[in-house]
Amino acid sequence: IKDYERQTEFIGILDNYSDKDSIKIGGEYGDVIEVSQLYGDQHLRVEVWHRNEQGKVLIDNDLLESGSSFLEYPEDYELWLRINSDSNKESYPYKFTIYRNNQSIEAPTGGELSVPWNHGEALTYHDSWYYESYIAKSDKNGDSILFKLGADTEVSLLCTSSNNNMIFEIFLIKHDTSIENISLENGLCPDMIVSDENTDAVEMRIKTEETGRWNISFNPIRKLDAGELSDAPESRWLIQPDERWTKIQLDSEITGSLHSSDNIDIYLIRILDQNGSRVYLNQLIKSEVNYTIQEIDQVTGLLVNTSNGETIVLPYGNHSFRIERRADQGIEIDYTFRLEYLGEYQEPEIEDYQDLSWMFDNFYKLIGVLFLTPLMIVIFWNRKAIINREKMTTDIQLHEMKRLIRIRERLSQQLNKNESKDEKIIDSALKQLGESPWNSINEVWGKPILTHMTEQIDICAWKIAENEKNLLLGIKAGNCDWEMAAMKIHFPEGAKLTITDVSPKHIFQDDEIFLDTMKKNSQIFIRISISGENANLGLQFSGLVNGEPLAAAPNKIIHW
Repeated sequence: IKDYERQTEFIGILDNYSDKDSIKIGGEYGDVIEVSQLYGDQHLRVEVWHRNEQGKVLIDNDLLESGSSFLEYPEDYELWLRINSDSNKESYPYKFTIYRNNQSIEAPTGGELSVPWNHGEALTYHDSWYYESYIAKSDKNGDSILFKLGADTEVSLLCTSSNNNMIFEIFLIKHDTSIENISLENGLCPDMIVSDENTDAVEMRIKTEETGRWNISFNPIRKLDAGELSDAPESRWLIQPDERWTKIQLDSEITGSLHSSDNIDIYLIRILDQNGSRVYLNQLIKSEVNYTIQEIDQVTGLLVNTSNGETIVLPYGNHSFRIERRADQGIEIDYTFRLEYLGEYQEPEIEDYQDLSWMFDNFYKLIGVLFLTPLMIVIFWNRKAIINREKMTTDIQLHEMKRLIRIRERLSQQLNKNESKDEKIIDSALKQLGESPWNSINEVWGKPILTHMTEQIDICAWKIAENEKNLLLGIKAGNCDWEMAAMKIHFPEGAKLTITDVSPKHIFQDDEIFLDTMKKNSQIFIRISISGENANLGLQFSGLVNGEPLAAAPNKIIHW
């Protein structure tokens, strides 16, 4: 058997009982030779010999009795097999297979597998789910393999060996290079490995007191996020992303899942266009999740802009893609999407224009006089009525402002009470706000912390009673009725807050408040009590307008 051969099937025949065949096996000290699939007459014997210039030594006189046999290549000796027979039959055919495990090329980068692993990057399931090698009795340090295993992942593990003396040790390698020993006391492998949020890889170490073969196979229990054996992180990086955040390839289909205890998945978007890239979300499968494309300031690391899937321009650098659960806990949600690339952003070219407006100055003056002349005549005829009405309007406005100020004081006084809040007073104040002029409320209550105005809906938000974390929402419908209206509070980053109370009483569940039907041009005010801190929250108003689903989502985020 030549040195460069790894496996050979040997077929031979003994002419008579006195005939003997000798086979020299090439190898180096520390190599493991497996002799298997032995077929032949019961009178055949396969002997193992060590031989050098000083002589030869019989190691085993009958390999046929033990099935597969594992031999360590000796030091300062040659390894020989000799086949003979103790019968007087005329011919004895035989067949067996020899496999050589060359320890000098055992590791991926060459050389023998070492403990601990020092052969470069961890192996991944892209290389294989299954690993096999041999270990010699003289190898006191043993073998090891380093397998890439990310955060919050479950994999099944199956370890087998050719003898019962093999010991398997298991270590979780953390992202900060620390090591956690999760080995079993009996030296066997557990049925499953569960990683935590800081896990980067798992190292398997194998030791033995006799020469043999070991086999290790991994199998994922949960579905892979973006094809990686790791659960996507639930939070965004602080300074720079590392390998824990999977990079999304633009124009590539991405699949993943939110398992029963998983609420958020965060992915990395890396933009290489110097002027930025135009991207949008293509949701290939409808899922009970919210998608958010998040633009990150490359200097401060803060969130500066978001998109729910519409086209957005992301500047050069690292940005994030957030997937958040909408369904109840305990349900596994699969999602499939693709971030479509629309090309590099091109700033519009501004042409040089010549100002020729001076040519029409006289025309504008003439037309202005012609249009204003009838108005001045009407004002002159009705000058007395106009003067008296202005005085009356001023009195009405002052009265309305005083009334709104009293409502604000009464509402703040009740909300600042710790225990003895009078819900009737709070509901009455909110009802009076709903009956007040919309513009007057903004003047008296101050500038809202969030404003969203469209043809169909106006939304304003004020923070009131700071110590109790109360949010006042004003909602004004447009020229159409809103049926099955609801207000949802979502949290694009930070901790998840909890709604504890709503006034006036409305049905609410988790982070959604159900408002039923809003008639056209109507307005309501609701007070929301929220527990928690250090989070950003956004609003989303949805319902049916003329039988069609419609939603309004302000882009601005409220810092809580």
